[in-house]
Amino acid sequence: SSGINAEYGVIATKSTKTKSTGATSYTVSSTVAVWGDYSWTVKSGYTLTGYSSDKTVTTLNAALAACAASTKCNGVTKQATKKYRLNTGSEPSVKSGYSVYIKGGLKKSSRTIYNTNYVWTVKAPYALSKGKISTVKTEAAAYTACIT
Repeated sequence: SSGINAEYGVIATKSTKTKSTGATSYTVSSTVAVWGDYSWTVKSGYTLTGYSSDKTVTTLNAALAACAASTKCNGVTKQATKKYRLNTGSEPSVKSGYSVYIKGGLKKSSRTIYNTNYVWTVKAPYALSKGKISTVKTEAAAYTACIT
């Protein structure tokens, strides 16, 4: 992937006290980003512990790619502009000025769409391994190539 595919904001809410226990629960706000077929929880003002590498990475895309490829990496901390570290820890702790990207599960998805008078099933991640595989420049051209 060349960058974050999507970001989904989660609104912070406070629930009312439960009748049975009297407890009050809170939902903490965060953002979920999808990059490289993984979901990442993004939180500002936090850091993660432990480094999975001695290297400092200069771009978010490079840091997320390296973390996604590593079984030891559980997240990425942005420590400053052009300074990202790969972390072994996955529990965030408060750190002003930092941001964390906590690696979540592999984002597998399947949906049905209608295009070019056909119904298509879109699956991700998925790689074609049989048949003729070719490259075209646009999504429309890909659909046309499949039906002609």
